[in-house]
Amino acid sequence: MEIPFPNHLLPVVSLTRNLVQDDSDADDALPTSLAVAQNSWTAVSDLLSPSVSPNPTSSTYTLARKRKLDQTEHGSEDDLRSRGASQSNICNKCRQIDLNKVIGLGPKNQGIMGIDIQKVGRRFRQRIPTDCPLCQILFDSYFFGSADTKGRREDGDDVLIALNFLGAINVIEPNAPRFKNYQEANPLQCLVVVPSGLEYNLQYWGDLRSHLQEHGCSVFYHEHDPMPEVFAVQNVPSRFDSSVVVSWLQYCRRNHKKLCSKSRTFVDGLKLIDCESLAIKSANPKDVYVALSYVWGPSDRNNAPGGAGDAIENGRLPQVLPAVLSDAIKVTKLLGFRYLWIDKFCIDQADQTQKHDQIKQMGFVYENAELAIIAAAGLDENYGLPGVGATPRKAQNAAEIGNIRALSSMRHPHSFIRSSKWSTRGWTFQEAMLSRRRLVFTDEQVYFECNAMNCYESVTIPLNELHIKSKSKQRSWFRAGVFGRNGKETFGGVDLNTQTLYRVFVRYLAAIDEYSGRELRYDLDSLDALIGVTRKFEEVRHPYLHIWGIPYPSSLGFREVCNYLVDGLSWVHTRDCWDSTAAPRRRAGFPSWSWAGWAGKVSFPLHTGSGDDKLWFDSAIQAVTFEDESGRILGFAQIAGRISVETSQSSPQVLILKAPILPSSAFSYDPETNQWTIFNEPAQLNLSQGPTSPSDFYRELQQGGRWQCILTGTWLRSTFIMVLQSRGSIMSRAGIFQITTPTWDLRKVWDYDTVKKTTFRID
Repeated sequence: MEIPFPNHLLPVVSLTRNLVQDDSDADDALPTSLAVAQNSWTAVSDLLSPSVSPNPTSSTYTLARKRKLDQTEHGSEDDLRSRGASQSNICNKCRQIDLNKVIGLGPKNQGIMGIDIQKVGRRFRQRIPTDCPLCQILFDSYFFGSADTKGRREDGDDVLIALNFLGAINVIEPNAPRFKNYQEANPLQCLVVVPSGLEYNLQYWGDLRSHLQEHGCSVFYHEHDPMPEVFAVQNVPSRFDSSVVVSWLQYCRRNHKKLCSKSRTFVDGLKLIDCESLAIKSANPKDVYVALSYVWGPSDRNNAPGGAGDAIENGRLPQVLPAVLSDAIKVTKLLGFRYLWIDKFCIDQADQTQKHDQIKQMGFVYENAELAIIAAAGLDENYGLPGVGATPRKAQNAAEIGNIRALSSMRHPHSFIRSSKWSTRGWTFQEAMLSRRRLVFTDEQVYFECNAMNCYESVTIPLNELHIKSKSKQRSWFRAGVFGRNGKETFGGVDLNTQTLYRVFVRYLAAIDEYSGRELRYDLDSLDALIGVTRKFEEVRHPYLHIWGIPYPSSLGFREVCNYLVDGLSWVHTRDCWDSTAAPRRRAGFPSWSWAGWAGKVSFPLHTGSGDDKLWFDSAIQAVTFEDESGRILGFAQIAGRISVETSQSSPQVLILKAPILPSSAFSYDPETNQWTIFNEPAQLNLSQGPTSPSDFYRELQQGGRWQCILTGTWLRSTFIMVLQSRGSIMSRAGIFQITTPTWDLRKVWDYDTVKKTTFRID
């Protein structure tokens, strides 16, 4: 059932006739227009009084008109000046920069590495306190490069470079059919300062663009020039503008019926906060609500501060709330909703039975929410939502130099989210991934991501322009969302029900990759905090089950399933046991062969950035069985079909593999270069637990007894070898050797098919 927004919160948008017919849903179809403005309108007159209706006539504007960047729908020139853009603050050195040369470049500046403007000495290498807004902008733009960047002349003058703004912000895939059209229609330039000698270093420019995502880039324009309606920087107001978010929500609800629909499963025992009365009530299936995702405070070790139990017992929230919670109530009301779900008060923290029952349904709580508010700013719940209550937003860099203006695009929200404290917490991963719509509060602006599109305040993003003709999803060449991805997948869709069996597997592994690097207060939550995600993968067109977090498809024959399972066992820790700052740590109660049995980020090297559409892994394991607590041996086929989200953690923990052992003579190690070889071929070792140094491990490996290395399988010409540590009659998984030389074939030096196989019990 579609729940309409209150009439006083519906956005008013004046649309113009399309100049070009878009008669295809294909991603490479010509968009409707290259001059369509963002669907947004002015803010309500009183931010904290949602009962005050905005004047709809004041928010109507015609999309066909040209606008100036300093008079955007988000703010006025006076607002911009109030944030530190006065001409009187421009320093003498910055006044000597020839900005007219920058403005004159226009759309013709389309090169990968930009155009040199002038040398600027070395004054931007070390940030110093200054009132000059242009200095602040150029300090942010400067990037020295990584330690291995070649060609840098540290004794030379730095160079000021002009980059095409559209190429710098990386919102459109450069190889997209229409990228050049957008670039030619966008005259905006951004300035960066680069070290002398790196102006034409392609490696450096790739790193620099990542730096610009991290710090933002500022566009320069003439005050009288018309600016593009597509991908222009706009002024972000100092206070939260609910009307912009309402327009995004309305667009999603109107057009994304398939990708952003709610679950049909009602959460038993669900409780909600009535934001009008602050009472806690039992929910019914028709209630439309918002959910909050946030970081608990440092005192929340066992139960909620202020007594969550008291709140439930008395039927109302405490008188004093942490800033994030009180701000979330304000935002919920401003967006026209009445009910809000907050785990601290909607789950009785003292009732362990109810708590566990709600945890099992946590995925449905967020999936059924009309919107998830994500508090990504600050360290915990006491920080607040910037721009809503007492917590201010960070000011947007701006400058005026004569008749030339500069305005920062601000930090890309994806970069902010990935580096936030919120994104380090284990529970928040599934809260965001399973939500249909997310509204993220950063220190600078808000970011919106649903299952079909994403947008944010500082850059105009015309929604119709970036969707396929049916408006059911954005085009695949527009920058994809951030949630449920591992940071390497910048473009492309995420609808699991339209992907092949193998691509679903890759998506599953990407989710594990992202989740495993997060922190959990309690080790026992290792799989509980992911239970909603694993359930989601059970329900897609190509369903996957898992055993202790290792996924496998439920619809294939035994041999094919084993290939997937053994492939899933080939995870590696990104930090090894010799890393003094972040060595992996074992978790009690979980098997060592599962990533869930360790605290530490893992990756799946075979599938990182893989564009394949088929599993090429060939398992060398002859038999896969399990042993339960009673010592009974169970074939994988006996348990594979009946494992579910609820039963996985009661599955047998002892994995029995029958596999070929590599001889110790095959291994060698050079301590001077830290290089391993296997059968004289370079290899990489990722060891999760071991002796005090690689040299000690090599010595013990040659001595035999404590360590065994078994071949698990090959992926075309890549080879994976599992390292096992003996503990009497049972082994522990200790790490993985990889050989990735594409021209090397293991069978030519070691016929492992004819080698006697040995059985290992691994817990």
